[in-house]
Amino acid sequence: MKQEEYWNSVSEKKEFTPLQAEEFSKYVKTDSRILDVGCGYGRTLDELYRKGYHNLIGIDFSRGMIERGKQQFPYLEK
Repeated sequence: MKQEEYWNSVSEKKEFTPLQAEEFSKYVKTDSRILDVGCGYGRTLDELYRKGYHNLIGIDFSRGMIERGKQQFPYLEK
């Protein structure tokens, strides 16, 4: 199975470990531009957004993950 097929197949149910936001904030300012390559459904982007980071870009090759993110976190889409 190709990676894209795998991620599309698990896009509705896959869970991930949480971001270590306190550690992250020691090194990255809230006004920084952040690119999340392989963002999946945007879980990390959502955590960052809630911590005050708003200059966010996420990309992923899995259409299923992107669609899940649009449904789950519509405010992240610009």
